[in-house]
Amino acid sequence: MTNPSHYFGSAPGIAIKTYTLLTDPGATTGGFLTDPAPGVTGTDDADLPGGRDMVANHVVPDGTGVWWAYAVTNTGNVTLTDVQVVDDHVGVVCPGVTLAAGATGWCVIPGVVNLATTTAGQYGNTGTATGVDTVSNPSAPVTVGPVSDPTAPITATGRMR
Repeated sequence: MTNPSHYFGSAPGIAIKTYTLLTDPGATTGGFLTDPAPGVTGTDDADLPGGRDMVANHVVPDGTGVWWAYAVTNTGNVTLTDVQVVDDHVGVVCPGVTLAAGATGWCVIPGVVNLATTTAGQYGNTGTATGVDTVSNPSAPVTVGPVSDPTAPITATGRMR
């Protein structure tokens, strides 16, 4: 006879969501946001077009400061260690973060969007998240991910339209 109450079924998981912010989300340590999570809206979602709204469509004047914010969520039921986000343009954004099951952490990179650094007037980036599950098998940690979330291109203009 077995007693199933002594078994733990681990199910590690990780998700990432990208936001483009036009206001500073706060202090970071090693790229990891130490302030409360930024108040994001649908217009900050870097994946969705915003109709006629220039900010939502990510059309900004040349030289605009932006913050790419990656919301990384541990979707599993075990703690993930060595969680990191890698941006395809700048490399590792925040290394070595630990996320409890169900927790969300924010990795942030500041930048400037300008005509000189965009390709055909547009700039887009992709964030990729990975983590390590050491609970399921401590002697052979399991890498969770990578999962990626690309941004919609940002267009820098010489003037506001």
